[in-house]
Amino acid sequence: MHILSRNQAQASRQAWWASIALGLFAIIFGIVAIVWPHLTFLLFLIIFGVYAIIEGLVLIASALYVRRAPELGDYSNAAMPPGGWLIVLGEGVLSIIAGLLCLFIPRLSAQVSLYVVATWALFAGISSLVHARSRGWFVGIAGIAAIVISLFLFFRTVASARSILWLVGVLALVA
Repeated sequence: MHILSRNQAQASRQAWWASIALGLFAIIFGIVAIVWPHLTFLLFLIIFGVYAIIEGLVLIASALYVRRAPELGDYSNAAMPPGGWLIVLGEGVLSIIAGLLCLFIPRLSAQVSLYVVATWALFAGISSLVHARSRGWFVGIAGIAAIVISLFLFFRTVASARSILWLVGVLALVA
């Protein structure tokens, strides 16, 4: 066994708990979101806020490790571009900020979250329609569905919030 393999094995042994903790929290989050959809969106934001903070902390720790990896003799992240750890660090910081906003300004966070998702779905749908000719009819159907979903999110926010809660719960279980 040479040095790179030993360092990779050591890093895996040191970080296994973070992956398991994040996965378990995602499963708990998914179950709560599916089983109790009648709870207010506030509860969803609190759960998501805690999840986002934990994810942010894990991402920051990961970014700092990747930054120091060459010093430790671990070149397993050679595919990451120079300075790529800064992107992961930024994602971690933004995740923590989003979590804190959800915990301390929940009403605003709920409304903004719906509009962000609606805007994303609208642009994803338009993009899919633009690329449907080269990628096939299924992409076009997905684009139309995304646009319809975005319109529901913009104009039927209460029903949309409940639906998003179920979808996010399923996605968390799958993740």
